[in-house]
This record gives sequence, C-alpha cells and structure tokens, in this order.
Amino acid sequence: MNDHSTLIAASDDYPVHQAQVIAAQLKDAGADIERAGMVSHDLMRAIRDAGLTKICQPARFGGLELSLLTCYEVIKTLGCGCASTAWCTAIGATSNWGLVTFPEQAQRDVWAE
Repeated sequence: MNDHSTLIAASDDYPVHQAQVIAAQLKDAGADIERAGMVSHDLMRAIRDAGLTKICQPARFGGLELSLLTCYEVIKTLGCGCASTAWCTAIGATSNWGLVTFPEQAQRDVWAE
C-alpha cells in the first residue's frame, strides 16, 4: 500500500497535476472506455496510486488531507478526460470527507490497518 501522506501533501498542486496527466490518458482512451463500458484497471490504478481518492482522507489514516477546493479541482480536471471517471472518483473522495464528520472510533474502524 502506498503512503500518500508522504507525497508532497502540503501542496495542493500535486494532485491537480496528477489529475491533468491522468485526464490526458483518459481522453486518449475514450473510445476504449466507451466500448468496454468501464475504465481500464491500469487507469484506475493510476488514480489510486496518485492518491486522488484520498484527497479528503485524514493524513493520520494515510490520506492527503487536502481541502474540498482541491478535491473539486481534481474532479473537474479528471472530468476533462472522462466525466464518468471523474464522477466515480468524486464519490470515493467525498465519501472520505463525510467520514471525517463521524466519531474518531468510526474513522478508525474504516481506515485503521
């Protein structure tokens, strides 16, 4: 498992840049995505490995703990490549944000290893 909290977590530019790179790949794969009815495992792995689903997850649980504005920028950027992929990524990222409003024990139950 990658420890995304060690990636340039203090900078909101890192995930946005990663989203730009992945959006270009999504755009290039558009016909394949449409034909298959799904995004390739390689592209989904790239999204995961870049930490884009962990933008709103607390750093103490392996997330990037960045702002909702950064999350919005990442999702908007991914949407330039594939709106469906951006939507799915948004569900994962914002679910983490919602979970931080739960008691500490609930957060540990979900994220602690």
